[in-house]
Amino acid sequence: MGKSDKECKMKRVSSFPRIFCVLCLLSVMLALSPVQSVRAASIVVNSLEDTDAVDGKCTLREAIENATNDNAGNGDCAAGSGADTITFSVSGTITLGSTLSINQGYTAVLTIDGTGQTVTISGNDAVQVVYVRYGSLTLNNLTIANGTGQGGGISNSGTLLTITNCTFSGNHANGEGGAIFNHHNNTAGHRVIITNSTFSGNTAEKGGAIYNAYGYSYDYDTQVTITNSTFSGNSTPGGLGGGIYNGGSYSTLTITSSTFSGNGASWGSGGGIYNDDGSLTIRTSTFSGNSAGTGGGIYNYGGYQLTIGNSTFSGNSASNSGSNGGGIYNSGAYASIIITNSTFSGNSVPGSGGGIGNAGGTVTLRNTIVANNMSGNCSGAIANGANNLDSGTTCGWGSTQGSMSNVNPLLGALTGSPAYFPLNTGSPAIDKGEDTICAVWPVNNQSQNGVARPQGAHCDIGSYEFADVVALTVLYLPLILR
Repeated sequence: MGKSDKECKMKRVSSFPRIFCVLCLLSVMLALSPVQSVRAASIVVNSLEDTDAVDGKCTLREAIENATNDNAGNGDCAAGSGADTITFSVSGTITLGSTLSINQGYTAVLTIDGTGQTVTISGNDAVQVVYVRYGSLTLNNLTIANGTGQGGGISNSGTLLTITNCTFSGNHANGEGGAIFNHHNNTAGHRVIITNSTFSGNTAEKGGAIYNAYGYSYDYDTQVTITNSTFSGNSTPGGLGGGIYNGGSYSTLTITSSTFSGNGASWGSGGGIYNDDGSLTIRTSTFSGNSAGTGGGIYNYGGYQLTIGNSTFSGNSASNSGSNGGGIYNSGAYASIIITNSTFSGNSVPGSGGGIGNAGGTVTLRNTIVANNMSGNCSGAIANGANNLDSGTTCGWGSTQGSMSNVNPLLGALTGSPAYFPLNTGSPAIDKGEDTICAVWPVNNQSQNGVARPQGAHCDIGSYEFADVVALTVLYLPLILR
């Protein structure tokens, strides 16, 4: 190694401690320097007034203003910062003079939480309650009442609207969506997630409680997911969808463990739900006492599939002269329905097919009971997907593929929540289902009464799975005593 090489090597080695010291110094400087981090704010509303003035009272309107602007524009409330949460220290009704606007950025998040208080936000039958233009909004433990407009309770074009333990009551719209109007704002992913909530007495021309549609563009989707919720007494006089209107090939509606009862469309269609070319999935849910001119429980129209599993349709009715399909009415050349392990009983129409009516497209039943409906159980072409039970002969499958016709299923009285028809001891539906059908979606070896399938040699036909308590006691009591 030459002298110059040695000098270079020594310089590289001797420079290492200096570099190390510089790095350490920079680390210390960064640690000591003030870093501006975005932290979520907690804003407490302490007044039921609807004012926006510096008066020492933090109102809901002022809290939303600070939260959406990420500042302390109004000094009565804490400053907003990031994903804010608004809570309440008071109970009562906030009567609005104008709509509450949530106009955040696309990624902004706001929560309004009434937990611990009893808070009603009322439009006073004069204004829309909430308009979400951008961002995500979460509502917990609140009542939204007496709003009016396109989406009387909430008009949502934001990214995500999450509703938990809330009540929507007495909201109305001259157009669409009495309680909620979910639509796109030229961005993808307009979702509404509803859990443990109640919708009652809401009205509109389309979608008495909820209107979910893609609007006028085929580029953006709208989605509504409903779990453990109740829709009762909502209506659309002469319109479509007393409970919900779901429209457009990019619109998706998913319903689980929920109840639709007493909703109506008067002389219109779809007392519980009107599905207009949208995607609709219903599991472990009940439609009872809904009414319409056509399709008392559900009117399914268009080219996308309606899927039903572990569900019950009872006491739904259609009133138009000659109409059919009191429980479900299917119409449109490409309209498709697949019904699995469900029960239709006590539905009625003035025409034919009190349970299910098909006027076009395809309707396929699997492991399903259609019994004791007025004016016959079925009308139109009903495909036999195997192991169904018809108390009459109108469904047309005879005794092929494990199905039964002109057989009494021996149903018990409607019970439970969501309600179902139990199978009485000795029912011919017990152990007569097709196991491979029960094992896959949308049943997944479950039942509407919460019992795993199968309980016997095979799974049962219908939404209910029979568990012989006496037999199980005889079988397991010796083990328990031991």
